[in-house]
Amino acid sequence: MIGSNGERVDTGPRVAASEFTRRFTDLAPEDAGLVNWAGDDYPPVLVSLLARVRPAGTLTVNVNQGWWPILRRLENDIAAVAPNYRVARIGEDLGVLDFEVVSDDLTEEIAVLVGEAQSRSTHTCEICADRGWLYRQNDWLVTLCVDHARARGARPARTDADIAEAVPRPTDRELAFALSAGVPASAFTAQARLENDAYVHASADADEAEMSTWLTAADVARLLGTPTTAVNELRRQGSLLAGRRRNGRYAYPRWQFDRRNRPLTGLKAVLGRFGDDGDAIGINNIMTTVWVELKGLSIAQWLAHGRSVHTVLRVMDDWELS
Repeated sequence: MIGSNGERVDTGPRVAASEFTRRFTDLAPEDAGLVNWAGDDYPPVLVSLLARVRPAGTLTVNVNQGWWPILRRLENDIAAVAPNYRVARIGEDLGVLDFEVVSDDLTEEIAVLVGEAQSRSTHTCEICADRGWLYRQNDWLVTLCVDHARARGARPARTDADIAEAVPRPTDRELAFALSAGVPASAFTAQARLENDAYVHASADADEAEMSTWLTAADVARLLGTPTTAVNELRRQGSLLAGRRRNGRYAYPRWQFDRRNRPLTGLKAVLGRFGDDGDAIGINNIMTTVWVELKGLSIAQWLAHGRSVHTVLRVMDDWELS
């Protein structure tokens, strides 16, 4: 990270993005230049962004370089509709881009642009700008690709409990220290906690919306020509992926069935690589994301085409997805 004086600040072990092979997302040359920036000061686009900070000189770009392309696009988009807008905060919170425009300059149009950038940050690795997911690293939530999560020893933030535990309430001593260090008291108010809770609930709402499009156990039973008890047994055996919805019932992604409505050959072996954590949404995302190692197919597409499950297992072992 680079400090306000233009010098790089040591924030601990740093792994260059260029050391990893991109697997999911290609970068435009201008974005690749930002992600791999090695200059002693900020690139011009971020210098321009910092010039908007009010009060002047009070902030640095407190996000890793994988999100710098998002900031570049956001700066261009907002400047196009409000050339003189000002910035109050540029940071990261709970694995999401935290970008605050000075309230007097904030319009509904700008709020939409910021929201879109924040949405992009939730599935963009903050280190290399490849496809990312939410992980928990010690007591922090971070959005990382599989590679950088492995390098940092982070584990998927699979449940609301993971998220809640990563933002514990401070002790009185910790609170006093934080306030003395300049952390605003507003960060510890009931409103701030409500905003954190809202983030957790929004994540859960997104999961529920996703699973609402999946098949019910009764749907699967009709596909297979079996009773629902047999479907439940397949789920318990790890032969089918399912997520539990808020109504307590399980839902099953449609991609795990072939053209004859049979479970994909090799699916049980692949699902077994994910262990027993039960993160159906996360597994669904990995199974349906394109992999370079699988010739531009997702794991689900690869299996649906009848290709070797051993290839999938080898790729997964190489990248330690389990």
